[in-house]
Amino acid sequence: MTRLFWSIFSAIMLTVALVAGVATYAYNRYFDPWQALEARLDTHGASLAQLWQQQPDQVDVAVQRLVRHFGMRLTFIAPDGQEFGEAAPLSVYRLMLGIRSNNAIPPGAVVTLRRGLINAGAIRVDLDAGPAVLAGHWRIGETPNTGWGMEPFAIIAGVMLACLWAAWRIARPIRALSRSVAEFGAGQLNARPTLALRNRKDAIGDLARQLYSMSERITGLINAQRQLLRDVSHELRTPLSRVHIALGLVEQRAPQAQEQIQRIERDLGEFDELIGKVLELAKANSALDTAPERHVFALDELLTQVLD
Repeated sequence: MTRLFWSIFSAIMLTVALVAGVATYAYNRYFDPWQALEARLDTHGASLAQLWQQQPDQVDVAVQRLVRHFGMRLTFIAPDGQEFGEAAPLSVYRLMLGIRSNNAIPPGAVVTLRRGLINAGAIRVDLDAGPAVLAGHWRIGETPNTGWGMEPFAIIAGVMLACLWAAWRIARPIRALSRSVAEFGAGQLNARPTLALRNRKDAIGDLARQLYSMSERITGLINAQRQLLRDVSHELRTPLSRVHIALGLVEQRAPQAQEQIQRIERDLGEFDELIGKVLELAKANSALDTAPERHVFALDELLTQVLD
């Protein structure tokens, strides 16, 4: 049963690994970082501009939080020219100044830069105090900082715990069914799957109900067989007694048939002995169905009585 548990656990883990692998491949194959950059700039450019108007001292904290969340460098230039976030390379800085000063570029339009080793995009947000610009950039071949820390290990541990729980939940009822079948096979005819297993609405519940019905039928057949043996044995004892009495009467009236009568009595004796063995077998089988009585006694007192 332990092997079954680990087989189920391995199957679940393999399924999770395959799904994760396919999802990772699809993400790397079809994910467009430029679309993600445009969506991020469009979403957070206006929010940072509004935050600058209300709480300017919190802008740098908000930008750093976005950097850790999105895994790319972000730079925000406020209408007064103050910079927040990480320092931008010269090419990105020129792009931001050009967007800020070029009124021909409509607000909300993302301008991208793909030159040399730098990939960048910037968006302008117009405020009453002037235009603000938010830019995101990363270097080609650079692995951005995801800012996850210990989160991947926590996710892996969580997946493993979930797989362990699922394998335990699947293997536990199967283990209970195996135990009841083993007890029934060992001669405990009253062993049955529990009511909780029989009330399940899945395949395990169907199996438990079928095992319960099978155990009931087998127990009924065995009890009927034992009862038949007892009844037949008792019914045969009565005519045998009558034959013994009849032989005694014949022996008194026909002394010349003494030898034949003795032979018949020997055959009847063997038959009677066979019936007695059948009755003993029926009693022994009945005793197997009942749990043995347990007695508690002091071992030291018993040893003292034996030695004395």
